[in-house]
Amino acid sequence: MAEIVAQNTSITDEYYEDISKNNYSKWGQSFQCNQYTKLYSAKFFLRRGSDGGGNVRAKLYSHGGTFGTSSVADILLATSDDFNILSISKTEYTECEFIFSGVNRYVMTEDEYYVIVYENLVDPTNNTRLRDNWSSVCDGNACGYISDWSADSTKDVMFKVYGESPVVEGLAQVAGKVILEKADGRIGDFGKGGTGRFGRISPFSNRNRRIIGWIFVLGSRQKRNSCRNSRFGN
Repeated sequence: MAEIVAQNTSITDEYYEDISKNNYSKWGQSFQCNQYTKLYSAKFFLRRGSDGGGNVRAKLYSHGGTFGTSSVADILLATSDDFNILSISKTEYTECEFIFSGVNRYVMTEDEYYVIVYENLVDPTNNTRLRDNWSSVCDGNACGYISDWSADSTKDVMFKVYGESPVVEGLAQVAGKVILEKADGRIGDFGKGGTGRFGRISPFSNRNRRIIGWIFVLGSRQKRNSCRNSRFGN
């Protein structure tokens, strides 16, 4: 089940940005991810500013600058599926969800900084209005793109980012050690069990006390739970 890993829903000093191809074509917000998770979706509060249609999207970037004061988008990490803006209202703001699928289910790291961005590159006259705060109300900061990225530490975007957890791709036994392979290709070595780089691992047994598998608990803040036997099944 997807859950929120970062958000700003404050209505303090709420206003909007006009996002279009001939103005700011991208407007985003830096955030700190609260867990190790696979990106599922992003939500922005939008309304249509013109009669034209077209596909817009959300994008996840790595973080550049100083978090909360000069954050800007750096390297593109993931792009959402297309979202047709004809589906939203011209008079009321709508909470719009942008789904990330396939290879764009990027794996985010706990406590790492990222930038989530709304992008409108359709016809220049086809603008959308993105709800934000014209005062600093959360830890990150807003940033926009015209010909290059620029930070705005006086504003914050209203947004939500969702992730799917836990992200566990596979466990294996190699040379008597328990190995965890993550979705992004990183490897964690737990030796014969206990707390490792990515979290905690412990065995579970059948009624005859034979180890028949392993339980992985996501999160480095979990208490240590040592394992004395690294065998799977038999």
